[in-house]
Amino acid sequence: MGKAKALSARTPASTRSTLVGYRLHADTTGVIRPSTCAGFVRALVIVDDASRWTFVTLLSSVTMLEVC
Repeated sequence: MGKAKALSARTPASTRSTLVGYRLHADTTGVIRPSTCAGFVRALVIVDDASRWTFVTLLSSVTMLEVC
């Protein structure tokens, strides 16, 4: 009986996209406390699956998600 090994939490490369911009993952973060100087309290995070490029835009309210 050998030592137990933890499974990787990363997505296997065979299921990842190979084309930049083909598969994007988006998520919003909760309320940021304290808010920024400009009054932003939330963030929209978009990650490209192929390049792992990350884009973050700050939001002042949840209703700004409808504009994005």
